[in-house]
Amino acid sequence: MADGLQRGCRYHFRQFKLRGIWSQLLEFTAVRVSESLDKQAPPSLLAIDSQVVKKMQFINLDTGIDGGKSVNGRKRTILVDTLGIPWSVKVTAANISDNQGAILAVSSLKGKAPSLQKITADGGYKTTFVDYVTREFKWEVEIAQKPESTQGFVPKKNR
Repeated sequence: MADGLQRGCRYHFRQFKLRGIWSQLLEFTAVRVSESLDKQAPPSLLAIDSQVVKKMQFINLDTGIDGGKSVNGRKRTILVDTLGIPWSVKVTAANISDNQGAILAVSSLKGKAPSLQKITADGGYKTTFVDYVTREFKWEVEIAQKPESTQGFVPKKNR
């Protein structure tokens, strides 16, 4: 019984993914939450970052080893507004660079963010991603870097 339920859930999840329903739900929810808080939707400012998640048992999707963190798994790249509401989420193998994952994530915003003016990011995005965003979308990318003399966590404006 449980095995059939799992197959049914996997089937419907995959159908939602293939038909773009998950991205439509994400966009719909983000707009509704922003409007309920009297914020501009879509936003003019987004922040981007990624996180590597360790591979779990029975995962047969694309995985890889993140060279910087030596983690075998998947990488999720997320663009959020100043409220923390996600506007784009992309999951890739962990060995995909931050820049390439970010290009995939920001490409899904095409036509969905007419008021977007700026994306804030950390130093991991200062090469290919900046060039791509300014060339393709004409958006500003602000790279937030902490001074070399500081140690530990340093909060950044708009991040």
